[in-house]
Amino acid sequence: DKANLLLSLILTNINHQDIHRDYVFGKEINKGSFGIIYLGQDRITKQKVAIKRISKEILHNGAIWEKEIFTIIQVKQPEYFVKCIRIYEDLAHVYLIYEYLEHGTLRMYLKEHYSNTSSDYTKRILPSLIKQLVSAVYFMNTNGIIHRDLKPDNLLMNYSNGNYEIKVTDFGLGKILSPNEYTSEPFGSLVYSAPEILKMDAYTYEPDVWGTGMIVYFILLNDDPFIHFMKTSNEIKKIICNVDCRSLLYQV
Repeated sequence: DKANLLLSLILTNINHQDIHRDYVFGKEINKGSFGIIYLGQDRITKQKVAIKRISKEILHNGAIWEKEIFTIIQVKQPEYFVKCIRIYEDLAHVYLIYEYLEHGTLRMYLKEHYSNTSSDYTKRILPSLIKQLVSAVYFMNTNGIIHRDLKPDNLLMNYSNGNYEIKVTDFGLGKILSPNEYTSEPFGSLVYSAPEILKMDAYTYEPDVWGTGMIVYFILLNDDPFIHFMKTSNEIKKIICNVDCRSLLYQV
């Protein structure tokens, strides 16, 4: 189909020329899963971009998964995801060139601009953000994609035509599942990890469903879940694996 055709073209037409001929590297702006993200600029158009550099020594296969996932997304449902513009590769690294969203991550943006007492936030912005998040995760999962590291730091904010947009990024831990396939790889960020991952149980899309719920909690309260219980990693794992979700709802 169209997605598989474009995937084949991307994987066989990666730019092997020196990335520095086309882009200027600026400051480091974030660290994703197994990669560092830099602010960059196209030397010809002067367009700002985000450049993710992934070391092949750390995660070569993960970089391939990320290329595949971005291909499927850009063909079928681009509006909820950060656009991958170009891909470069050299002997040591893979470089993914993203569109640059100047408002930063969901965490940064909400902490700076809104509180959960803001009328505009609660009536207009909050429902829109939650709807977009759920729509993005639904699209991923119904197309066999699991993200496995959904958290406020992997959601970027955009403001366009008077509307706030939320876009999913960082698919470094993502995976494409075949029908009836399960996996048990222990990936994710601790506070946003699903019980299935922490228990090392077999799972399909449960981590993304759990992560979505935890992000909704964050959007509602501008606070990470379980933060008041954070002592040691083992204690956090125990809390998550035995959590009563009703107790979280009482805080909302």
